[in-house]
Amino acid sequence: MVPNLSAGSYNLIVEGDNYEGELDLSIASLAPIANPTQVISGVTDGFNTIISDLQTEASDAGTTLDTETEALVNNLIDEYESIYAQLSESEKEDLAHFIEENGDIFSSSSKIDTKMTQETYQSYNDYLFNQLPKIAFSGASLGLLLTAPDPTFLTKAAAAIAAIYLIKTLKQTGYQLIKMYGENAIAHDSQLSNGKSDFTFGNDDPVTLNIQTTYRSIYNADASSPYSVITSIISFANSFNSWWIKIDGFISSIKSLFGFSNGGLEGKPEEVSEIDSYTTNQIAGASQYASISGISNSNVSYNMSTTTNGITLTFHTDAAEDQTFNFTYTFTEAGYTISKTYSAIVSSDINAEFSGSPTEIESGQSVSFSDQSTGNPTSWSWSFGDGGTSTSQNPSHTYNAEFGGSFTVSLTVCNTDGCDTETKTDYILVDTLQTKTY
Repeated sequence: MVPNLSAGSYNLIVEGDNYEGELDLSIASLAPIANPTQVISGVTDGFNTIISDLQTEASDAGTTLDTETEALVNNLIDEYESIYAQLSESEKEDLAHFIEENGDIFSSSSKIDTKMTQETYQSYNDYLFNQLPKIAFSGASLGLLLTAPDPTFLTKAAAAIAAIYLIKTLKQTGYQLIKMYGENAIAHDSQLSNGKSDFTFGNDDPVTLNIQTTYRSIYNADASSPYSVITSIISFANSFNSWWIKIDGFISSIKSLFGFSNGGLEGKPEEVSEIDSYTTNQIAGASQYASISGISNSNVSYNMSTTTNGITLTFHTDAAEDQTFNFTYTFTEAGYTISKTYSAIVSSDINAEFSGSPTEIESGQSVSFSDQSTGNPTSWSWSFGDGGTSTSQNPSHTYNAEFGGSFTVSLTVCNTDGCDTETKTDYILVDTLQTKTY
């Protein structure tokens, strides 16, 4: 136990079974504070907005402030106000000294409002770098206050202030972790998560869709620096989790110290453990976590293969006409799942086909040709076998063959996905000219 010491210089020797340590200690008297009430109110005036501030930050993170934490903070504020009214002037000055000497505990925390980019990713790391020591120092200070053998009004007042701001800082940091994970670990890609509602796929035409989280895009952009930032954030998330557990363990002592029973520290973000599970292997590429399901049309099938940062989708139909359908795209990574359903069209294969009538004629007669192609052709190119051509969809052609013969007809049809040709050999028969007597 360290004895009460007056101002001066001391040499402390600490001895144990297997060690001995020596410490030079200098103790100085604290300077008087001219207006202790002003110093105290500079911190406690913020009590009025703590709940509303936390509610706003929770809303920004897509969640709500839990009622247990809200009750705990309100109870602590009520207890502090009751205790403060009983402090002597000298105790108020001591409390003001406590506040001045531990200013970092009560400093405001800046929110991160910018969506993740490679630059702002570092901002999250910097934010956590500042928050975690504050949480650790506040937690240690509160632990010492709670273990005081004979707590005074002064000790209780200091413990109440430290507990209120520690809970605020802990919750704020948790909301930022939720925002970071929710905005940036969600699988996002250029074609499946940007608000697009429908697709048109060519039959059996592979389409590669980019799938990546911000973690992975940063890792691929710079294989060294971003990786170190990622591991740093994972480490901070682990520390945050440890401190949350420790401080949660203080809550019963806090309630016992102040004599109230309701309220608690709730709402630890699940994202903390999910960030912790985000391993190096997942950073390197996790397109295997993508899946396609819920094909709503039995005439449509699909095939999916993966690349390092994406998937290649191929849809197929044997139907003669284009097929409309819905499909669901799901991406799961590090415990987080995003799932969306899209409408789509798969174009049927273009297939040239035609018929002509009649197919047996005399010279000078016409044949009407009818396009029977599938796959929604947009252009037609006919060859009638006698040098005649047409680009009409359903042309008529006159055969002037004085000596008759057979003629091969072909049709080539095209659309945006390609072309197909149908050829009918000796399809049109023109009778030979009958001998005439003059």
